[in-house]
Amino acid sequence: MLNTWKSKKKTVRSGFTLIELIAVLAIALLITGVVVVNVGRMPAFISLDNTAHRIQYLFSKAAMMAAAQGKVVNVSYSGNSFTIDQADNSEAGIGLSAGGTAVSERIPESVELVFDDEEPKYIFFPDGTGSGTAFKMTLKGHSCRIRISPLTGAAVLEYPGEGEQ
Repeated sequence: MLNTWKSKKKTVRSGFTLIELIAVLAIALLITGVVVVNVGRMPAFISLDNTAHRIQYLFSKAAMMAAAQGKVVNVSYSGNSFTIDQADNSEAGIGLSAGGTAVSERIPESVELVFDDEEPKYIFFPDGTGSGTAFKMTLKGHSCRIRISPLTGAAVLEYPGEGEQ
């Protein structure tokens, strides 16, 4: 009788059950799925802000070209892009990058532009002044406004709520 009693001892198990492994795997896959889906997306306000800063840089470049060359520089808008015109300044190379291609900035199709005037014209003068119509950029409920300061020729980026009390 002594032998039977010793054989009925409980054995200690080591390891995980199949259900525990499946539960951990399911949680890991769920977390991975959420991360992968959200990594590729850029929030709309960041995309709009990047586009606005690229256009602001293009206008600044045109103002610097006007001052450096001593000639009027125009920036035109057509075909969903802003381009530094080279019509009046082709002999001086205004409007061309080092590689000889026109300097332009394309607007993503998802960004909506609304101009203050029907025909947007942007002119930068050698004395540092500038003129041009302001415009509003909108993307998925986010918006900003770019205007050319007549006194300094600088492209000023404004966001809704700035300066309001």
